[in-house]
Amino acid sequence: MERYTVTVPIPPGASSIRLLIPFPPTSAVSALAAEVKKRAFRASPLLDASSNVILHLGDATGPILDDQDLLEDVIIDPRTEIITATPRSDSISSGIVPSLGVNDVSVV
Repeated sequence: MERYTVTVPIPPGASSIRLLIPFPPTSAVSALAAEVKKRAFRASPLLDASSNVILHLGDATGPILDDQDLLEDVIIDPRTEIITATPRSDSISSGIVPSLGVNDVSVV
């Protein structure tokens, strides 16, 4: 078992909470995300229990951890790396991706 520290932002007007979750490193990111959702709702009823979460490495603007990756492949040192959980937005969960503008793609 490893111990993962996860920060969960709370709706405006409250501070974020930090969870320490013991979890097997051979588990998928999606399993940890489900555990984060369960524990965060228990810790703060202000959260939307029906909303799924996305896990990021570092803060909320950090890289998104793919649900199918194994924790041991994306979290190298659980003792020092922080994970942030954010609500899954409709555009991400539905697979809708904004189109790239003409100048957004460079050809090599």
